[in-house]
Amino acid sequence: MLIWLVIFWRLPATANWITLHFNIYFGIDWIGSWIQIFIYPLISFIIIILNLVISWLIAGKSKSLALAVNYTSLLVQFIILTGLITLFIKYFV
Repeated sequence: MLIWLVIFWRLPATANWITLHFNIYFGIDWIGSWIQIFIYPLISFIIIILNLVISWLIAGKSKSLALAVNYTSLLVQFIILTGLITLFIKYFV
């Protein structure tokens, strides 16, 4: 949810083409329309749903493994959020 808020808060409303991915070695390597920035939260939402389903399926057998899956989901969300904030700081501040 925080990823969606960051996008709505920082995305310039007049941006036609924006940087979607930045690589430290090659610089900008993915440019697209502003609507494509929503790929990041969509991917993170899919990861949350998949991890919740997997966690629910294995919760009866191993509580610790289900907890590890949930923490992995949280870690992935944090990585995506960090990348998105870095992208906004680099190009929109």
